[in-house]
Amino acid sequence: QTGSLSGAPTFGASVNLVYTGGTSVTTGSEVPTSPSVLNNFTDNNTATVTLGGPLYVNGNLLLATSANLDVSTSNHPIFIAGNWTNNGTGTLTARAGTVTFNGNGDQFIGGTATTAFNNLTINKTGGTVNLAANTTINGTLTFTAGTLTVNGFTLALNGPAIAGDPNNLVTSSASTLSFGGSATGIGIPAGVAALNGLTINNANGVALNGDLTVNGTLTLTSGTLALGTNTLTLNGAVSRTAGNLGGGSGANILFGGTGAATTLPPVTLNNLTINRASGINLGGAVTVNGTLTLASGALGIGANTLTLNGAV
Repeated sequence: QTGSLSGAPTFGASVNLVYTGGTSVTTGSEVPTSPSVLNNFTDNNTATVTLGGPLYVNGNLLLATSANLDVSTSNHPIFIAGNWTNNGTGTLTARAGTVTFNGNGDQFIGGTATTAFNNLTINKTGGTVNLAANTTINGTLTFTAGTLTVNGFTLALNGPAIAGDPNNLVTSSASTLSFGGSATGIGIPAGVAALNGLTINNANGVALNGDLTVNGTLTLTSGTLALGTNTLTLNGAVSRTAGNLGGGSGANILFGGTGAATTLPPVTLNNLTINRASGINLGGAVTVNGTLTLASGALGIGANTLTLNGAV
């Protein structure tokens, strides 16, 4: 439809709702207030559809080309039991709102465009929420029940620490995580053991909570990646602007892979292993209090200081 209704229609057991046209509209009584009635919701309005109340979608939600969906200054919540597809050049105006995925089976966040959520809540009795497109969460990612699987896409987390069980965030060696914003107390869940790429762009830093392998690029844009007592395995490049590595007496780094040489930023470590034929170069002062293992490739010191307090 191209507008909203002033009077409430009589709904059947299940209805689909499509917004078209090019004039901004605020949803009205055409949106069922019962959580069980609305099946699919499609925004194909080239202006803006603003929510006039909570939105309960039992099927799929589609943002079509040039569509803009605004949760309004009232921050109306969206509950979705099916798939979220963003094919638009427009946006979700998420404000301070929350989108909750609550279906009983697998659900997908996909489309040709990146969706930027504010708060995203996973509250599922079965199945998982799967990324099928790059996705940004600027608020809180909350796990009430169920999992979020990143697959081979990028999940940008720019808000506070994950609420609920952070190990319900499922990644693989094809996944990329990006941490932005300025919140404190941010950690990479212990269950995240392998990634394709990792970006640290949080001025207050991000902490490892378990051993991690990064097969692609580690990008240190801002803040410190604190290794703790864990082992960070780097099989790709290290790209550093203003970010840092935070080591310590129990921190270990292993360089592997078959790619080009890369640079190790200044850091204090327990053990350092070089197992890359193309070699590794120091990008500042490095201290190794435990064992330096040169399995393959050269360690280029350059004009930097390498302090060895253990075995080689």
